[in-house]
Amino acid sequence: MIEEIFENKEKLIKIINKTFKSPLRGNQQEVCIHGATVLGIDLKKCLESSNIKTICFTDNDSKKWNRMLDEIPIVSPKYKNENFYNIPLLISSLQYEEEILDSWKKRGVDLSYQLDFLHFKHPSVFNYIFFEDMFNVTYNNKDDIIKLYNDLHDEESKETLLNIVKYRLSFDKNYLKISKSLNEQYFDKDVLSFTDDEVIYDVGAYDGDTIECFLGKVTNNKYAKYYAFEPSNSYCEIIQNKKDQNINWKNVEIVNCGVYNKKSKVKAYDKGSSEFSDNILSIDKSIDSEAAGNSDVIYINTITIDEFAKTHLKPTFIKMDIEGAELNALIGANNVIVNHKPKLAICIYHRPSDLSEIAKYIKQLNSHYRFYIRHYRDYICDTVLYCL
Repeated sequence: MIEEIFENKEKLIKIINKTFKSPLRGNQQEVCIHGATVLGIDLKKCLESSNIKTICFTDNDSKKWNRMLDEIPIVSPKYKNENFYNIPLLISSLQYEEEILDSWKKRGVDLSYQLDFLHFKHPSVFNYIFFEDMFNVTYNNKDDIIKLYNDLHDEESKETLLNIVKYRLSFDKNYLKISKSLNEQYFDKDVLSFTDDEVIYDVGAYDGDTIECFLGKVTNNKYAKYYAFEPSNSYCEIIQNKKDQNINWKNVEIVNCGVYNKKSKVKAYDKGSSEFSDNILSIDKSIDSEAAGNSDVIYINTITIDEFAKTHLKPTFIKMDIEGAELNALIGANNVIVNHKPKLAICIYHRPSDLSEIAKYIKQLNSHYRFYIRHYRDYICDTVLYCL
């Protein structure tokens, strides 16, 4: 069935262009952006590179109105409607895109486009990593995607992959909604089970939310060791504070570094943390002073899982959610995957190519894995590949 989706590329493109309309024209010079956030600033930077000026930000959060963000005024939606009605409005949010579209529809403004489509229509202007040539990458990798589909171990996984591909080739988010799992991300009870002796490598521990979920909801505080890998100093401090307040975290060890394909210092960008954003730290994106936008380019220490495992307990379960660096981190875990076959929960949504390339790479390392896929959001984020 999945082969049928890839039958006619030109027909797929025609359907997309009929469904969505771009607000940008060849001589477009000015836009407004809904979303006074760091993603909004990133979008502004993308537009500037094509000589498109952002007149204002707007946001549903009234606390942000009448302030400045990146030297651009933040105005209320009403003010935008009354003063810049004919200026095209772009939405910078992923999580709340549909909610924002609905709010503008109620104001009499029908925005028949979304970020994924704008990346498809104007690839030289927009560069969010999630959507980077998503349509073409998905279509061109059809052989590997079909192989992955045939390798998946249950029908829910096959249906999930099928709907993800349908979304990527149509931009219809309804396909993602019908595939959304309500189970715990990374620890899906329909896929995974755990013993009391698990050794967890949490790669991308963020602020410790995954630790809280695993110990509190999944294993009832029964585990052998939990290594929390996190390159952000500020998040490591948050995790440490949580550990200090919870006796059940006594076997949690914080590893303040990134995980990569080599032990080194690598470039990263840090969005920082403010009322306009959460802290976002990535070690695997193309970075220069302009591409980093409002971010601070820094250097962080990285290690490999293979090297770490030589002097620490070997993992029985590895979770990875590291902003597009997953494949490189897996390259640094070759020996562990080949010789110890830990359970894996790997995010495969940060780059369009991850959907097929990560499973293909893991299968090359260890052909004994069974593959499962689950998706946990109404939009593009939070697709997880489970390998058992």
